[in-house]
Amino acid sequence: MGYIFGRQPARQLIRESGMTITGAARLLGLHQRHLAAALRGQIRPSHEVRVALTDFFGVPITELFTPEVIEVPHRLQKTGCEVTAR
Repeated sequence: MGYIFGRQPARQLIRESGMTITGAARLLGLHQRHLAAALRGQIRPSHEVRVALTDFFGVPITELFTPEVIEVPHRLQKTGCEVTAR
């Protein structure tokens, strides 16, 4: 899978805080694979990831993710039906 959205600013904030992506996922109660893929820009972050990171860092979402990631929520599209990711 390629990098659709590019690396996200939240990735650098996590590293600057002295955490690994795995450590941040554990601390925040998030799925490590989803968090890592979202921070690499492979997928849009879920609502849970967005809320957890904005709460943890105390910054607006615009400082954590690029505009193209923020403008459309994380969801899966399949044959015209919208399915919310868990």
